[in-house]
Amino acid sequence: MGGRRRYIAEESAIGRHWPARSDLARAATYDTDPTLATMTKLVLVCCLVALVAARPQDFVDDSVIYQEPRPQYRTLEDAGILRMESSMNEDGSFQYGFETTDPIQQDVAGQPKQIGEEIGIVMQGSYSFQTPEGQTITVNWVADENGFQPQGDAIPVDANAAAQAAAFANAPQQVTFDEQF
Repeated sequence: MGGRRRYIAEESAIGRHWPARSDLARAATYDTDPTLATMTKLVLVCCLVALVAARPQDFVDDSVIYQEPRPQYRTLEDAGILRMESSMNEDGSFQYGFETTDPIQQDVAGQPKQIGEEIGIVMQGSYSFQTPEGQTITVNWVADENGFQPQGDAIPVDANAAAQAAAFANAPQQVTFDEQF
């Protein structure tokens, strides 16, 4: 068996012959297989090499890595926030708004509303900002069961939209496959 010695109990005609105590001690000793010893040493060397390679290479001061970041701004005014408001009511309605020094401004209000069989949140609000040319753009909007509906001077309007809607309403009904036969 590849260089190993094992004790195998001999069977006699009467039954099994149990070995004596000295035979058990001799049976516990094995001649080691050279391939097994070489593999064991190779695995041990690989583990040691991996352990050495995994150690930190340079000392790094942990206090530099784990410092708490300092806030860039101490107050809202330092961050350019002139106004910030927010409120939530017990009925689920809410309002929030802010204004910055840029000047950017936003105000929003919302409330729950029954839409079909479900309750949704409808919102209305406005936002404004200043273009690089100095023009103030204001957009008023509503978001409800009909979707997001913005309105403002900066939003392009199709002059032909009313004519297209009228033409669509007056168009003949489409014939389906079942009606042809």
